[in-house]
Amino acid sequence: MKMTRKLLPLSLYDAPGMESWLESRANEGLFPVKLGYFQAVFSPIGVPGTRFRLVVKAGKEEEMPPQERELFEEAGWQYISSVSSVYYLFCATDPNAAEIYSDRESRGISLEPIRKRIISCRRRRWAGYAILAALLVWAFFRSSEYDIQPDRAARLPLQLLILFRPNALLLAACMIGIWVQSLQDSRLLHRTYQALIQGIAPP
Repeated sequence: MKMTRKLLPLSLYDAPGMESWLESRANEGLFPVKLGYFQAVFSPIGVPGTRFRLVVKAGKEEEMPPQERELFEEAGWQYISSVSSVYYLFCATDPNAAEIYSDRESRGISLEPIRKRIISCRRRRWAGYAILAALLVWAFFRSSEYDIQPDRAARLPLQLLILFRPNALLLAACMIGIWVQSLQDSRLLHRTYQALIQGIAPP
């Protein structure tokens, strides 16, 4: 059976948008067998009209406990897979299967664990950046007994030359890219959470 890989066109933290995108792929005959941060893997067994729901992981378990899975399956939802450290993915082909979340407010409350994890991760990342900046400043002003140049500013051209080496620039670009993506994901999740808690459609 030939598998199809597709890059995700939106953030994994946009749960309602991701569910809608998966449902559109199911209408094309594609069924997700694996969902990651950047791509999804599909098999050609999709059933048009299939609904998908992403259930936020409350803890760090890779797979959902069997007792909880049974409750979802009794309600008409089939467990597909674990999605990274963020979600469990379910689907339902029965149009009469009851919704996992009865209203938008309960859906918003379900996002609370992942919202807290993102806030904690962002704080740790900022602490790491602060430590890195402090180390760079220390390296610039550090003096050595073997340093024959008393003027620290005289070393600036050589230090700038090192900072602008291709590998250093690539590392800086990667760090900036990760920071920007993390900031966008955090803001998107916050807007979605606030909208659902207030009972309105997410952006």
